[in-house]
Amino acid sequence: MLSDPASVTEETIDIQAYCVRNTRFNSRKVSGGGTLLDDLAHLPGRVRVLWGEGDDSQFRPADLLIGEIRAAVGELDLHRIPKAGHWSAYENAPRSTGGCSEFFSSLKPDRAAPARRCGRGSTMDGMPPRHPAPAICP
Repeated sequence: MLSDPASVTEETIDIQAYCVRNTRFNSRKVSGGGTLLDDLAHLPGRVRVLWGEGDDSQFRPADLLIGEIRAAVGELDLHRIPKAGHWSAYENAPRSTGGCSEFFSSLKPDRAAPARRCGRGSTMDGMPPRHPAPAICP
C-alpha cells in the first residue's frame, strides 16, 4: 500500500483500520470482478490513471496492469506518481491532487458525459447511498 516505510505511522494505521471497518463499497468486485476492463472500454472521453511508482509487485505487476488498461481504453493518460505506492494520494498528495485538478479543469463541457443514476439510486454494489446525494456511475 505504501512505498516508504516511514509513511507507516499510527495515524496511517488508524486511517486504514477506519476505512476497513466503515467501507460500504466492495472494491474487490471492481478490481477482481472481471468487468473493470470492459467497463473502462465503454467510458466516453479520456481516461487518466494516476499510479504510484511504488505500486508494483510480483502479484500485481504495474506494467502488466497498466498495459491491460491501455489495451482496453486505447489512448491512456498515464501519470506515474513518484515517491508513492498504492496510496499515492496519501504519500504524495501534491502530485496526486495536482494531476486530478489539471485533468478535471481540462475537460470541455461538450466532452463531459451526462451523469446517470446507478439503478434505483443505489451505489454500484447495490448498497444504499451513504449520503443524500445521488449515486453517479460512469
